Amino acid sequence: MRSVLTILVALTSFCFVACKHQKQVAKKEEMKAQTVSTAPDAAPDKGPVIYKVLVSFYSIGAGIDIEAHDKFKEFLMNSHPKLVYEEAAWGREGEVDYCFRLFDMNKEDQQTFITDLKKIAEKSDRMRVEEDKPCSHKK
Repeated sequence: MRSVLTILVALTSFCFVACKHQKQVAKKEEMKAQTVSTAPDAAPDKGPVIYKVLVSFYSIGAGIDIEAHDKFKEFLMNSHPKLVYEEAAWGREGEVDYCFRLFDMNKEDQQTFITDLKKIAEKSDRMRVEEDKPCSHKK
């Protein structure tokens, strides 16, 4: 009887220790989730990285709008040759996203850049310009 009681006390103690450890782990995970990084290269466990501008060339069965794509690339080369961006090809018909963070531009230049992109996109039915979005097709 005494050995059964000893085993029961040991198991109960072990359960209390295990529960306390689980609470500590859960609390640490919660604190990690609340931490927001503003660094240019956020860690992947912090959630999706939000880009200032996302330019998408998509297809509806006939390929992307090559003319709009060429105008876009020409605009980038002529007006912003040193601008850093990420390119994510994602489809079978030339679909591609261009993801811009625009850290090296001030607010006024960012707005001008976005306005210029929207002017190019308004002439196309297969080009989209979105703001404050994750680059969802980036691998």
